[in-house]
Formats: sequence, C-alpha cells, structure tokens
Amino acid sequence: MVTPADISEELGLPLEEVQRAFLSLRRQGLVRLDGLTHEDPAGVIMDVSGDAYLRVGLYPDGDDAVSRLVKALTQAADHVDDPEEKSRLRRLADNAGTVSRDVLAAVLATVISGGIGTIGN
Repeated sequence: MVTPADISEELGLPLEEVQRAFLSLRRQGLVRLDGLTHEDPAGVIMDVSGDAYLRVGLYPDGDDAVSRLVKALTQAADHVDDPEEKSRLRRLADNAGTVSRDVLAAVLATVISGGIGTIGN
C-alpha cells in the first residue's frame, strides 16, 4: 500500500498535490483506492490497473511488440552466417511489416499476456 504521505515525503511534494493526483488517477480508472477518510481524502493505493502499466511503459503494448519483433528479426539476420537462414529471417521481418499493424499488434499483445487461446474469439 502506498499513501499520499509516503509519496509526499519521498518526493518532497506538497501533500495536498499528491492527494489530488491520487484522486485524479482514481477518476481515470488507473488505481483502486481504499481507506478514504476526512483526514486522508485520497486513501491509499490498493491496486494499479493494467492500463496504468501500459501508459508508463512497464508493460509493452502491441505496437511496441511489433517494432521489437521486426528489429529482433533484422538483428538476427545480421548475425547469422548461413545465407539461406539470413534470407528467411529478412523475409520474415519484411512480411511482418506487411501484415496489418493492428492485427499483428493484437496477436502479439495476446501472446505477451498469455491469452493464446483467445485469438479469434
């Protein structure tokens, strides 16, 4: 659990400013607060949404994954000695770029999140 006072003290920010930030995060659905009182109207952060992690870059989204996949395939092709393997990796990287970015991003996001069985459902 993280309180506004913890953050205020750690970062040297005014407590009221941190409390407003907590409430703003709650309104946006990015955190779940608990323990709201008159003395502490912002309560404590009990949970952080998956969307919050995406917004700050802690979890990759599908577009990030597409870019990383194409980059990794290109780098792998650069480091392979076998000409046939090099050619296959480059074609795969090129073809990944021709598939609808939205479709590929959705597939990769599903794989990353472990929801492989939900593709196409």
